[in-house]
Amino acid sequence: MAEAMWDVLNEYEAAETGGGGIIGKILIEIGYKAFVAGVGNEESFFPYKAGAEKSKTAAKKKCDSLLSEHGVTTRAQVCLQFRVYKKDVLGREVTWQGDRFFCHPLWVPAYKEVVKPALEKSGIDLNKIFGEVWGRIGFAPDPSGRTTENLQGETVPETVEHLVEVYADRAAAEAAVAEFGESGEGGGDSSSSVVVPDGYTAETWLGLKDEIVETLGDDPSKEELGKVAEDYGATIPAVESLLK
Repeated sequence: MAEAMWDVLNEYEAAETGGGGIIGKILIEIGYKAFVAGVGNEESFFPYKAGAEKSKTAAKKKCDSLLSEHGVTTRAQVCLQFRVYKKDVLGREVTWQGDRFFCHPLWVPAYKEVVKPALEKSGIDLNKIFGEVWGRIGFAPDPSGRTTENLQGETVPETVEHLVEVYADRAAAEAAVAEFGESGEGGGDSSSSVVVPDGYTAETWLGLKDEIVETLGDDPSKEELGKVAEDYGATIPAVESLLK
C-alpha cells in the first residue's frame, strides 16, 4: 500500500513539474453548481463574489431554482471553477466547440488533495485568487481512485484539472510555451503542430500517433480519414495533423 501511494505521489510530482497541460488565459471563479444532465456549465454555474453574503445568497437562489426546475433533489454544490478561454489557448490549435470548464466541489478529495494544494504552490496571490490569469492547467490522477474507460477500451484513472503555475502576462505565458518546446515536454513543438480533438490532451492524442499512422498507411483517402476520425472521436484535421 505504501509503495502504491508513493507511485501516486510521484505521478502528482510529474504533473506539477512537467510541461504538459493547457497554457492560456483562465478565469477562476467561486460559485454554486447545479449538476443537471444536459445543462451546460455556462447555464448551471452561478458565480458569486467571495466574502459577499448577498452575492452568495443570490447565486444559491438561482442555482436552487434550476435544480427545482429539472426535478433534481441533490443540493447546490459550492465549487471552484477554472474556465479556459478557447481563443486564448497558446501553443496549439484546439478544436473545442467553446471554452473549457473544470469545476471542483470544495468537499471532494480532488479539491482538497490536488486543486487546493496546487493553487497554494502556483505562485498566485491568494488574496486575489478570483479573476483572470495567464496560467497552466495540469492533470493529475484523482486521489479517490476513480477510473474511466478511454477510447481504446482501457481502464485509466480519472484526472483532476488544477492550476500548476501562473504567469505575469501573455508574453510570459508565450515564453513558457517556448520553453517547454525547447525541453521537449508537452505544450511545445510537438503539441503546437498537432490539432488536439476535444476530450484529449496533447499528450494522450500524440500517444496514438503510431497506431493511427499504421492504420492509415501512406496517402489515405478522405473516406479512410473520416472513418478513423469517427472511430477515435476526433476530427479529420486532427487525424491529418498526426500524419505530418
